[in-house]
Amino acid sequence: VSGHGVSSALIMSMAKVLLKTFAANEHSPQKTLERINQTFLSEIKTDNFVTIFYAVLDTRNHILCYTSAGHCPVLFIDKQTKECQKIKADGLFMGVFPDMMLAETKYTYTPGNIRLVLYTDGLIEAKCETDEMFGVDRLTEISIATVDLAPDDAVDAILVNQKTFCGESYVPEDDVTILVIDL
Repeated sequence: VSGHGVSSALIMSMAKVLLKTFAANEHSPQKTLERINQTFLSEIKTDNFVTIFYAVLDTRNHILCYTSAGHCPVLFIDKQTKECQKIKADGLFMGVFPDMMLAETKYTYTPGNIRLVLYTDGLIEAKCETDEMFGVDRLTEISIATVDLAPDDAVDAILVNQKTFCGESYVPEDDVTILVIDL
């Protein structure tokens, strides 16, 4: 959610409730996000916008169906080859435009071979003392370097790497959220 403070937290809570409500009867990530967006536009008047990566995981058929509304690129790492695909947002963020121009993608995976790294912009926009951002490229490098670690250990290593890059006096200006998932 754009912005900071109580209003952003309330918008995030509303988005979470709407996601749980609409996802219960809709299996399409794209259609779910479109319904949430319609509700934001008609019922929730705010200057905030919401970015989201939303996926439905079918573990029986090994398919990840996803869409991204303005969210940071998601890293899809092949654990065997150590190659990384950066999956950029399909469409626009929620809460501003009636047509978010979303697309839905189905990704077939081999169990145990793919790692997803999801994060908020606070992670990659953190700056060091020379005002250089941590960035997606550094995140990609450390994510590939830690691909053999358990997901929670990889999260710890990524955060340590970011803090080391930013320096001892680093104070986050934005929230930092990261989620590492092995499929």
